[in-house]
Amino acid sequence: QCAPRVAMSAPDADVPRTPAARVDAGAPPALDLASTHEMANIEAFVASSAPVFSSRAESSRDFALSELWDAFTEPSAFGAEVPLRLQDGQPCVSQYYVPFLSGMQLFVREDGEDGEDGEDGARRRRVGTGTRLIYEFFEKASPYSRAPFREIIDLILDERAELRTMTSADLAPSSWMSVAWYPIYRIPQGTMLHDVQGCFLTYHALYAGELCDGDIACPLPPEMSMLSEDLLALRAARAKERASASDDAGAGGGSTAAPHAHILRPFGLSMYKMQGDVWAANDDVTDWMNKLMDGAYTWLRMRKTVHPDYEFFSHFG
Repeated sequence: QCAPRVAMSAPDADVPRTPAARVDAGAPPALDLASTHEMANIEAFVASSAPVFSSRAESSRDFALSELWDAFTEPSAFGAEVPLRLQDGQPCVSQYYVPFLSGMQLFVREDGEDGEDGEDGARRRRVGTGTRLIYEFFEKASPYSRAPFREIIDLILDERAELRTMTSADLAPSSWMSVAWYPIYRIPQGTMLHDVQGCFLTYHALYAGELCDGDIACPLPPEMSMLSEDLLALRAARAKERASASDDAGAGGGSTAAPHAHILRPFGLSMYKMQGDVWAANDDVTDWMNKLMDGAYTWLRMRKTVHPDYEFFSHFG
């Protein structure tokens, strides 16, 4: 039997399972961007860096991997803006982080054709009998010699052309990716921010469909604060607006499907050179941050996966 958002746990891993998250964003919410400075810095980072993009997949649950990769084009070139709140009454600043593909594993089901269409058009498989790894990538180069996320993806697609047309529905629930985020510059320039020069790894599920008995899927992303969700909803609404504007300009690629917004909230997090008192702000945020850190640790250990960046962050962070 298959059902949304729930799957059987793997042996010795009492961890919730879920597909990648999605939202339906209507009109842009009335959010004053100045209020983002009321969030703890780690919340602002996660809400600002989580992949948010529009999709025209037939099922509102699914998305094309190419649509996800496109979401990294702008931050790969200019950095993702993260509003940071400083201590001692100093003014807020915008720190920019460049994404790098740190790790990725793509699995498909061995019984991929065994299923039926649900009412929403999503492909529902009757059983989950096994998976097969079709591609994996783990970055081992120094951060100073890495190409940004989008450049690495383009190189991968040149080598593995079949990945260009894959969708989240083609993947098994154990598919995931990790993004490394490194700070590049801040506005205003010249501000001393030694305490907020953190580097991060975020972990995201790449499967967005229903889960079946026996499936092993990525952990459930921990619940975020209302301010964080407001910022994500605003980003989602803007992604849909850009997609609609592209349609009006005749650049929609001929698709007749209405765009829907996806948010890939992270299920895991690891940090390097981070001062906790500057990023976490209070016990509730610390608990939430610890859940994210546990998500990354539990997933990698359960899967017996050696992720080089995670090992480095864990030993030297």
